[in-house]
Amino acid sequence: MAAAQTNVSLTKFGGRTNEGWNDFESLLTSIEVAHIGAARRIGCLKLHLTGQTLQFFHTMTEATKADLDLTLAASGKKLCNPNLTALHMINLQNMRVNSKTETPDVFLVKLQNLARLALSDPDKNTGESDDEFKKRLDFATLERSNLVERLFMRALPKLNV
Repeated sequence: MAAAQTNVSLTKFGGRTNEGWNDFESLLTSIEVAHIGAARRIGCLKLHLTGQTLQFFHTMTEATKADLDLTLAASGKKLCNPNLTALHMINLQNMRVNSKTETPDVFLVKLQNLARLALSDPDKNTGESDDEFKKRLDFATLERSNLVERLFMRALPKLNV
């Protein structure tokens, strides 16, 4: 019996405000499932970077570029900084619906995606129990959902629903 092939599609990442580095990184690291080694994943990463993220990649030292974990950590530090999170929050608060071209469903998905970038899930703290982390994670999810609901309700009259 032949082994099942896994088709993984990795889109280009340019660091724009509507793109999430964490999602991109997660997909890139899951390529390991497709039996692509770390050295090839670095090449794959380079092929899928555009714009400012590719420029940043070229400024890394050769030692950093040779190690996938170091490359991802440096990129994450650069692309997931608090200023970017604040920019996502500003974009989320200022997001407006185009009632002529957007349906309520499309607008809601856009809100949810941008809210996930602006209010990302917390990381587990060292020494934190699973229950404590789950409570913080649940609270962050609830906070994000409430914000999306408020912003959606604000836009609802303009959606002609």
